[in-house]
Amino acid sequence: MMLALASVKLAFAAADSDVQLVRNAAGPGPALVVQIGASDGALATQLTSAGPWVVSAVARDEKAADRVREALRSAGVHGQATSMALEQRRLPLADWLADVAVIEDASLVDATEVDRVVRPGGTVLTRANGSLQRRVRARPADIDSWPMYNHDAAGTNASRDRLAGPGRGIRWISGPQHRSDSGTLVADEFALVTTRTKAGRTETASLVMRDAFNGLVLWERKDLWPVGRYAVVLTRERLYLLPDYGDKGAVVEVLDPATGKTLQQFDQGLSLPDAAARKAKVAGMDRQKTERALREMLNQDRNAMLLLDDTGRHLLAVANDQAVMVDAATGKRLWAAAPAAPGSSIVWPVIADGLAILPEGTPTDGLNYTHWPIVTVTRIRAYSLTDGKERWTWSWPEGRATGGLLNAVASSGRLAMNLRSPSERQPGGGLSGPERPQALAILDLASGKEVHWSTRTPFLNVAFGGHSGARIIALGDQLWKTTLGEVVGSVRISDPNTLVVPAYKHGRPVACTSFRATPRWILGNLAGYPVERPAGENPPIEYYGASRNDCDVGSFPANSLLYLTPNHCMCVPYLPGNIAFHSQMPAAPDESGRLLRGSAAPASKPVANGWPMLLRSPDRSNWTDDALPRDLVKLWSVAPADAAPPAQIQSQWDAHFYAQGPVTGVSVVGGVAVSAASHRQAIIACDATTGRELWRVPVDGRVDSQPTIAGGLVLAGTANGYVYALNRDSGALVWRYRVAPRRDRILVNGGVESSWPVHGSVLVRGDQVIAIAGRHSEADGGMWWSVLDLVSGNLRKSGRVGQDAPLVTPNVYTTGWAPRGRHPEAAKLPRPVANNVPVLGGSKIIIPGCVLLSDGDNLTIENPAANRVDAFRQGWDSTHVYPGNLGLLNRYLDAKGAMLMRYGGVSGRLFAVKGPEFVVVGSSITTQNRGGEGGDQVVRHRKLSEGQPVIGSDGKQHGTRYAEVVWQGPRDNESGVAAMLVAGDTVVVARRNPKVIDLLDLATGAQRQRIELASPVIVCGLSSDGGRLFATLEDGTIMAFGGK
Repeated sequence: MMLALASVKLAFAAADSDVQLVRNAAGPGPALVVQIGASDGALATQLTSAGPWVVSAVARDEKAADRVREALRSAGVHGQATSMALEQRRLPLADWLADVAVIEDASLVDATEVDRVVRPGGTVLTRANGSLQRRVRARPADIDSWPMYNHDAAGTNASRDRLAGPGRGIRWISGPQHRSDSGTLVADEFALVTTRTKAGRTETASLVMRDAFNGLVLWERKDLWPVGRYAVVLTRERLYLLPDYGDKGAVVEVLDPATGKTLQQFDQGLSLPDAAARKAKVAGMDRQKTERALREMLNQDRNAMLLLDDTGRHLLAVANDQAVMVDAATGKRLWAAAPAAPGSSIVWPVIADGLAILPEGTPTDGLNYTHWPIVTVTRIRAYSLTDGKERWTWSWPEGRATGGLLNAVASSGRLAMNLRSPSERQPGGGLSGPERPQALAILDLASGKEVHWSTRTPFLNVAFGGHSGARIIALGDQLWKTTLGEVVGSVRISDPNTLVVPAYKHGRPVACTSFRATPRWILGNLAGYPVERPAGENPPIEYYGASRNDCDVGSFPANSLLYLTPNHCMCVPYLPGNIAFHSQMPAAPDESGRLLRGSAAPASKPVANGWPMLLRSPDRSNWTDDALPRDLVKLWSVAPADAAPPAQIQSQWDAHFYAQGPVTGVSVVGGVAVSAASHRQAIIACDATTGRELWRVPVDGRVDSQPTIAGGLVLAGTANGYVYALNRDSGALVWRYRVAPRRDRILVNGGVESSWPVHGSVLVRGDQVIAIAGRHSEADGGMWWSVLDLVSGNLRKSGRVGQDAPLVTPNVYTTGWAPRGRHPEAAKLPRPVANNVPVLGGSKIIIPGCVLLSDGDNLTIENPAANRVDAFRQGWDSTHVYPGNLGLLNRYLDAKGAMLMRYGGVSGRLFAVKGPEFVVVGSSITTQNRGGEGGDQVVRHRKLSEGQPVIGSDGKQHGTRYAEVVWQGPRDNESGVAAMLVAGDTVVVARRNPKVIDLLDLATGAQRQRIELASPVIVCGLSSDGGRLFATLEDGTIMAFGGK
């Protein structure tokens, strides 16, 4: 007995030592740890209990993976730690995803396979002779970072990364869905984003540092953010930024990229106004003038730029009429410069060939709502980088039309200036054509002499511009001309009159974008324009439409990936969040082991009706005739999820765009209430009358929305690509089917997920289970659908929306607002489609951007190239809700830039529908292309028999009305309605601010009762059955209300 106890103590001591080794390798912040050869879950449990680490325990086979999963569930860490099985000798994880690999048994995998999964700079710990031996993964020479907004101090916008290419698949996703017009800066394993969040009239910002290879949030600072997108420099050792000054005045903050802690403050730089000085300038103004003046001051300050030279020793800070060079290590001022003429500003400085080149001029108008600083150039001055001595001055020639500097780049001993000439805004507005003629000036860097000037060459003949600046990119000795929607072509900087690459004229391939370059590609959002093209050939453009960035931001190529930040504009179905895309082609599907049969059968007494799924019915009516009592009281409440993980992981779980909450909504049938602990990856059944837990089953993957109850089964899709069918009464497994084509996993919001998730609330129609795995038709080979037999789980039919081969377009210019435009060739291409909880409308299955026509077990795409915008507008006479571009399941309450769901010719965020009667949250009386007018207002409508014109105050028709208003609640843009349903004669509305449930009279809209809550209700987190109302709250509590 004493010997056994000693052995146990030694085992725990060894495990403690292992934990410390992993912690040392992972660093201070969150990290992804992969344990290869896991057998009992002990190390994974200790790691997740000790800190903010995500652990993937890879077991020898499926049986061992099930044992580890059960051990993790018993320890209360399942979700933060997950298990999976080896695929023979392959790890089912994406390339370069893990920060640390712990190899328990080196015979299970080859070293090359481990290196495929461990990121550059990551750590491999291999058990040998009872201890863990350490090895650091080398960083390949053919990848690059992106340390400044324009990549480098020369402003080239060109990376040396030879592995980054068009965005063919997803490596990681990380929320929240906060806008960022600053893009992503990348230095080795660090990826920095500045986010902006708006609540009412208040806008806040923060700095967020992520693991560049898996998206885990390392730290966030809400007290500090840069004044503009150009005022940040990121290196592996230091983060420099010129903050939005607030009350600090002008200080360059120097942070530790690993921790976010301030290392130094440089106060010998720029002299800019602090909060007191700003307030003094607006003293005596009314509120409107004060806001306008402060906004103008902020816009001027947003032109500020920081540049770090290639040696890392010189940091140049420029803002308005000041330029200051400081020592990058100490902050000591080395020299300063100012424009020669009063009222001039310095914009688009560059550093090259030992010189700091400062363009001077008077500010002129930017381009619409995007922020693109422009000055009417008067002179260019070059200073010695080290001592600030002026080397040369170039002045704008007399008699030449003015030139507005759009950007400047230095390469091959030359300075190229990209201009619009004349610089002033011309009648007509656009950037292209005679309204905005283009110009190019090139100076010799050594002497400052002008060696080229042109205004009308093929290189400058832009066909499309839009509302962002045309830019030039310096890729080696070539200059590439780009606009918002096209790559015009390239010339050699030594011979700018001769095109090297003729124009690629395909307009707006993935909506509005700015372009950046690698040695192989010109990249805009996810589109790729080949840099090299054989003589006489006109190669197609490869593009993908799974996501996009803000209009003048684009993607950032680094670490073999393309980094995109969130965008509010969902004019087609895009994926939300910060996303890193890879350029690998999809592998072939793995057909082995798709169906796993359990020992149980469906419950013997199937029960119909109730509230069996998300939004109650396959057509997502969100309406039941089952009435609620007049006065509701709380019957019970439970908190079924396990304890919360560390705050750094919890915040990432909370940011999951599709997960309803820590616990999903409740499906109720026959006295059984079923929900799921989303991130803890378990399906849970309770007694609907008492709240007593009946059973709990761990599953492989997150469950983002409430399970479906049908035919004596509880069915749920998981984020790892499975559909589970459990006995409704016992929770025992009846069958499990993998809809995902392969078992590959990526990282999404602090958790390991499949590249092809299945949403939790799967669709059941008769004896069919219809499940769709995937995120987008244009990522990772598309979305895969399966029609399964309800009782047996046998596959009846399968297919996909998407393709392996890259989408290509002819090299033609297209017109029109919509991505892919109106050109006849572009019109043949498939429209982008996103996955979400499907809607069943007769023989149609609708997801964002796509209608699938059902013929028995077969599904086909209805007119795949059709513009679904028009079809949705025509859908006023349908019997079901059409999902918008965000889908029915999303957590985006401020969706002004998205096409919303619609019914009866009305746009809105939430619908409850019964024939011609329907209730809407955020109603716009005519369907909107993007957004709507109603905010959180609750409105009851009734369909009209035919459309009626909407006549504006100008006497002109502004759309068509297909529904009349029965009643409407007060105008509301602040309460944040997260859920709504109709039960009998009652409209139930759950609000975030205040945290309440309101019960309204269906006939009049009058409020009957208000129930105050400790936490808001989750998105779509209401259900009703048997005279009871069920609500799931954001704190993980499920509450039931009923009569006294």
